[in-house]
Amino acid sequence: MALKKLEAFKQAIDSRNLTISALSCHGNPLHPNREISKKHHQFEQTVLLAEKLGVDTVVTFSGCPGESEHSKYPVWVTAAWPEDHPEVLEWQ
Repeated sequence: MALKKLEAFKQAIDSRNLTISALSCHGNPLHPNREISKKHHQFEQTVLLAEKLGVDTVVTFSGCPGESEHSKYPVWVTAAWPEDHPEVLEWQ
């Protein structure tokens, strides 16, 4: 079933003369909260999908770690994304 969906997706792209130049994998696999970090470890899945689609570029967000092993929040917050950054700004 998944193979049929992948082929249908590729056909939809090809039939419109479109090209996928890159796939994007964003999250925070470096988040100090291990539960959040685990949810964001999707790089390998993105690379495997890129290979199946014939896409040779994967764009990533490496993430923001904490400042120590006791961190609850990431440091270097510079934007309102990911979703916990506004909470971090409030905490700071």
